[in-house]
Amino acid sequence: MMNVLYLLLMYVLSASALPEVIKLAALFDDHSGPEEAAFQRAIDMVNDDRTILTRSLVTMDISRYPQDDSFKASKKLCELIRPGIAAVFGPTQSFSANHVQSVSEALHVPFMETRWDYDFKRSDYSISVHPHPSVLGKAFADFVRKVRWKSFVILYENEEGLVRLQELIKMPKTFSGMQVTLRQLTGDTIDYRPLLKEIKKSGETRIVLDCDYDKIALILHQANEIELLTDYHNYLITSLDVDKINFEQYTHQNVNITGFRLVDPNTELVRKYLKKFPNRLQGKAHPLYSSNALMYDSVQVFAKALNNLDSLQTIELMSLSCDAAGAWPDGEKVLGYLKEVDHVGLSGEIRFDNDGFRTDFQLDLVEKVRGRLKKTGIWNMEAGVNYTMSASEAGTQMIEKLANKTLRVVTVLNSPYVMEKVFDSTVTAEAKARFSFLERYEG
Repeated sequence: MMNVLYLLLMYVLSASALPEVIKLAALFDDHSGPEEAAFQRAIDMVNDDRTILTRSLVTMDISRYPQDDSFKASKKLCELIRPGIAAVFGPTQSFSANHVQSVSEALHVPFMETRWDYDFKRSDYSISVHPHPSVLGKAFADFVRKVRWKSFVILYENEEGLVRLQELIKMPKTFSGMQVTLRQLTGDTIDYRPLLKEIKKSGETRIVLDCDYDKIALILHQANEIELLTDYHNYLITSLDVDKINFEQYTHQNVNITGFRLVDPNTELVRKYLKKFPNRLQGKAHPLYSSNALMYDSVQVFAKALNNLDSLQTIELMSLSCDAAGAWPDGEKVLGYLKEVDHVGLSGEIRFDNDGFRTDFQLDLVEKVRGRLKKTGIWNMEAGVNYTMSASEAGTQMIEKLANKTLRVVTVLNSPYVMEKVFDSTVTAEAKARFSFLERYEG
């Protein structure tokens, strides 16, 4: 009887086994070093985690290509898939990524994407851990509604920005009296002061800044030079990595700078990650920069999907070709489990809809307080923007902003609210002029 049970157990285990070695392929351009490093760290973490894929070793095959050479990228891709792989990761450049989408769909190999992509229809075998631009656009519009901006300037870099900001651009159609002005950053110069001076001359004090992360600090510096970074100015920066910018030079300026971040550095998972991989890098090389965190999360998501599949089904890798007919028979199984994954990663909760788009994620609302950005609220699809600061925290923040400030209040005589006191005839006009406001008026 024991022999029968043993054989039955061995049959079940063999029938639901993954390959001993699972190969993941990655294609990176020569500007994607930080994302490649994140990919490698994720593979190491999967293999070190003895609670997942315990009977398999995950290996990687990485190819690199010049960023402007899509032909070489396609050639490298075909070399990667030939031995048999379970998934493709990267690239993030649109043309190369679109080619990978086509190949993955033809061969039924899942393509894990981490790039910004505005298409609403994607390849059946493409899964994106990056929030869709239309959803991010809703977050920006929700903030503008929350703070009741009646007018603002959108300062954008390229046409992709206009797609990303459609929810903001369309707001005047649904909110009467709202005015939106579009101004494009000049592409042939890094001196944006003439354009910023035009915005200053217009009198507009609310600015939505949509540009590459590397340009944000320069634009703010030039805005400060022409006094477009005062207490009366409000900025919404659309980069999900606004918290990686150094604001120390603006410590004593009370300009209102707001943005959203995808990665909360204070979660236990993120703290453990940084402890495992200590960081001294900045900007796009920072391990928590959104594209790097999303690359890490994409590997973890895929590993979890395979782990879930391992308990019920089996897969085998097979040699594939870009030129010959024939798709991976087990690709559809893997795709089904990917769409059912429920995972918490560096970028928060990760779930997908039936089309492979990420759903149910949350963003942190961050605002400049002194020389740093502080979390003041959260955003999600259902509730919109929700401020999380307590009344005492909000009061403390207001006191800090008003420190060493002189406020000038202007009013008019308006009985019974503001009235000049009645003085006897001995009080001259010159004496009244020397009185304080409370000495001279009542109401």
